[in-house]
Amino acid sequence: MGQANQERVRRELLKAGLSWLSVARSEGRHLPSIIYEDEHIGGAVYGVGSSGWCMLVATEKRVIYLDKKPFFTTKDILTYDVVSGVKSNSAGPFSSVTLQTRGTEYTLKYVSRRAAENFSKFIESRRLSGGEYDQRSGRFYHEFAEDSYLQDVSDEAAYDYVAKHDVGYLSSVSPDGQPNGATLHYYLASDGQLYFLTKSASKKARNIMQNSKVALTIHESDSLQTAQIEGRAKVETNTQMQEKVFQFVIKEKNYKEGRKAPPVTSLRDGYYIVFCLTPTSLVYTDYSKK
Repeated sequence: MGQANQERVRRELLKAGLSWLSVARSEGRHLPSIIYEDEHIGGAVYGVGSSGWCMLVATEKRVIYLDKKPFFTTKDILTYDVVSGVKSNSAGPFSSVTLQTRGTEYTLKYVSRRAAENFSKFIESRRLSGGEYDQRSGRFYHEFAEDSYLQDVSDEAAYDYVAKHDVGYLSSVSPDGQPNGATLHYYLASDGQLYFLTKSASKKARNIMQNSKVALTIHESDSLQTAQIEGRAKVETNTQMQEKVFQFVIKEKNYKEGRKAPPVTSLRDGYYIVFCLTPTSLVYTDYSKK
């Protein structure tokens, strides 16, 4: 934590509407150790929450709830995709601010009116401008290229992990917003795209026809390694690829119950259809390594 970063954070807190006294409190002193050097504060409020005095700080990347006490520190990190909105009520020189998220609400009372106004405006501007930020990669979601294929991922271990498996858990979303999960066998092509077989009457097929965004999770129950792929799926029209995927998927495989045909062959309704999944992001994690 450099001195320059500490001074910059203090200046940005003051500009957001906090008083010198608020900045000098324990939360203000602790905040520079949390804020990245390339991260800037757009709004902040300091007031009384459920456990006493605490702080809410909004940057272009995330929202931070900070409660610093002598013997404990509570720190919640929130990305803008989980923020539902912000409410502010004023009475005299003070305001109360409630940050609404999908999980909980954070309410601070006795907040500076100026700080409350700045905080509310900044939160809404970030929500409207799609200010989602991926903490793991250090990039905004919109920075993930739609055409970044799997082989473009620099981590060779990630690609190898996907290549040595052929079963994953596909997540899709129905037209009315309901999630759906399905286990399936996939085929990884040399160009980094993944293919899978299903029937046209299945939920995942109907969902993809309406919303092409899907996620594929690859994991072994006895392993600490996992890969999470996000991307877009579309119907594969190339007949040669259709045949290659079909033959790869429907052949008998070894299961705990014996050597059998995969579950897709048991689907009754609809016709066989091959989908091509073009990855837009891949997160591979080996939890056995620190």
